Amino acid sequence: MPKLTCIAPCNWPLGLVLALAIVSGSGCGKLLSKLSDVVKPASTPEPPTTEVVVNGVDGAIADNIRAHLSLSAEPCDAPDWRVTRLLKRAGSETEQALRAFGYYAPEVKARFEDNDECWEVHIDVVPGEPVLVAAVSVQIEGQASFDPKFDGLLDALPLKEGEVLNHAQYEATKQALASLGAERGYLDGRFTEAELRVDVARRTAEAHLTYASGKRYRFGELKLTQDFLRPDLVERLAAFPEDEPYESNELVELNRRLTESGYFARVDVRPGLDTPEADRVPVDVSLTPRRRHEFTAGAGAATDTGPRARIGYENRRVNRRGHRFEAAAKASLIETGVSAEYRVPLKDPRTEWLSFQAGARIEDTDTSESETLKLGVRQTKSRLRGGWLETRFFDIQRETFTVGNQSNATSTLLVPGLSWLRTVANHPLRPTRGYRVNFEIKGTEEAIGSDTSFLRGLLTAEWVYGLPWDGRILLRGELGALAVTNFDALPPSQRFFTGGDTSIRGYTFESLGPTDDSGEVIGGKYLAVGSFEYEHPIRPNWSIAGFIDGGNAFDDSSSNEGIKVGVGLGVRWHSPVGPVRLDLAHPVDDNPLIRIHLRLGPDL
Repeated sequence: MPKLTCIAPCNWPLGLVLALAIVSGSGCGKLLSKLSDVVKPASTPEPPTTEVVVNGVDGAIADNIRAHLSLSAEPCDAPDWRVTRLLKRAGSETEQALRAFGYYAPEVKARFEDNDECWEVHIDVVPGEPVLVAAVSVQIEGQASFDPKFDGLLDALPLKEGEVLNHAQYEATKQALASLGAERGYLDGRFTEAELRVDVARRTAEAHLTYASGKRYRFGELKLTQDFLRPDLVERLAAFPEDEPYESNELVELNRRLTESGYFARVDVRPGLDTPEADRVPVDVSLTPRRRHEFTAGAGAATDTGPRARIGYENRRVNRRGHRFEAAAKASLIETGVSAEYRVPLKDPRTEWLSFQAGARIEDTDTSESETLKLGVRQTKSRLRGGWLETRFFDIQRETFTVGNQSNATSTLLVPGLSWLRTVANHPLRPTRGYRVNFEIKGTEEAIGSDTSFLRGLLTAEWVYGLPWDGRILLRGELGALAVTNFDALPPSQRFFTGGDTSIRGYTFESLGPTDDSGEVIGGKYLAVGSFEYEHPIRPNWSIAGFIDGGNAFDDSSSNEGIKVGVGLGVRWHSPVGPVRLDLAHPVDDNPLIRIHLRLGPDL
């Protein structure tokens, strides 16, 4: 190792020496900057190997020839006698490589040249006429012969009649049959015949496969290993099809259901394929709990709300029955509030629960001010036939508000209602196919203690459709209607307004709707909003968009509202936590303003 010399005294502390080196920027500093290069062992470069040039074929066939050639791995300093010996094998190795792609009668010439730096091998190939698949015979025996999944597979096997023989497709066909058998619980399945017959003279091939599936196994006992929740609750979460025919997809679904429940940090599912009991496969599941208490905090911004912040607390397991408690506080330029929820799982804890809610909110928009206290109870359950999530609720709400020429009005409402929600998407953050539909209907009567009677319905729908060139079309619509006996007693939270990031861009949040005699927006009894957007990718995770939004909130007793339209362009960043949207929108009226809209959230 070379000797390093430094102008600093050798008995100085190493830290002081390094400091002097950094300050000086020369001399010892340059030596020290190279210290790691001096003490690290130099990596030994890989010796160059023989270059193989394949003529006459290309692509996967040429790559397969190179992979089969023993010469490909020879270094440039290999002795002449060894290269000559391996060159004699190159012809048969090339023929073997060509057979994999159906060429059984090729003409092959192998030669090498010495270019003074390394051996260069040239393989000249005339592949000849390929072998064609004349027949594919696949027989299924045993219980799988009645399994419709195998019927579907037989219609889509990789090896097909009339095509050029490809040995990889033959092996893929065998693998597809064996894999489906294992996935469907035919654990004793095997091939009693697996033969590929090649007639070189006729350039034809026939594949004959017979798969004997044997009996289909069933799921056996489910063993759940955990000690922090009641066993019956976890069994309901698992919803495991015990004693049903074995199917590996059910194990994937079991893992997903338990993971998405929110109770478990780790879910380990192990089927006893090696130790079946009679014709049953036992399943062991080991569950590790998530942290019981979690505190969260976050900050962000959107043009509707301005800067915003949120803090929250969650108790994921109040008790062994799986009860949960959540509390949160949030603040922004237009809304400040606190909320709490206590949730109790019901018969199917995956989709059914009873929740008790309480909250207080102060809201100050361009059109209204309000202070709201609210208590509520909700029962949610899944309507499995249609995939809908149904929520029945009852809210007690007291709201003090200022809107139009009404100042500090107070309204108390007891509001029962129903809502139905369905979301279908092929990806949670960036779907190319999917939709979301939500319908809510609620109302009240003065006879049960409310300050006014009303009936209110709202339908919202969103739809995403991916195009062949990776563009997307996004459609959105809202329809609402309201019948009320005393509109002045109805608080702004129950009226219809529009405008903002998620409705008609180009206008501020809830700035559109019917007005009073003084021109102040007071909200309406009807709502109709539609949006069309096209999104086009420009780089990975980045895209541009063009959109048009239109609609308004209406009142049958006024005539000063009309259809409002906003158009614009935007940029989308598909971040790991969801799309970030930045839009420039212009209202299509006499207003020359261009408004910026910023929003973070999923498409559906």
